[in-house]
Amino acid sequence: MNATRVIVILSLFSLLVAAPRSAAATTINSEREITIRRTLCDICERVNDKRGAMEQYVALSRLAPEDAQIQYGFGLLLAKQNKHALAVVHFKEATQLNPDVTDYWVALANAYLQLRNYRGAADAFQQAGPKFDPNLHDPLRWGDLGPFPHQLKQYEDYNKKLKEQQEDQ
Repeated sequence: MNATRVIVILSLFSLLVAAPRSAAATTINSEREITIRRTLCDICERVNDKRGAMEQYVALSRLAPEDAQIQYGFGLLLAKQNKHALAVVHFKEATQLNPDVTDYWVALANAYLQLRNYRGAADAFQQAGPKFDPNLHDPLRWGDLGPFPHQLKQYEDYNKKLKEQQEDQ
């Protein structure tokens, strides 16, 4: 373990231990702990400490289950570890908590793609679509979207594979 990393982690945890324990400070301490744990997640991810990052995200999910950004970050970490089924759970939670963030829907669609769930991927891209353009569901307008041709190509591919799956059954 890198000595600098150990010092940073110990410094951050010392802030948790040194925090006042009065009832009025509970909310502040909780927010402080969330901030510290987010920082630790970032550090662990940068030094490729997957286990440490996982531990921090588990703790963060318990501390702030209603935080869509935490759910999304946890999903990304799981997806990087090829745990796509678990990533889907966290991406779904993020989309339920904040359905207006397109990145959450795109991440969900990509996780579904990894699981070969083309219907789920197509549905998630369709949910993301109106954030790009309210007429995304209209295939006649796909050429007008400009910066999103890759996502649209994926959407077309998902629909094509979904039809092939249905024909095979």
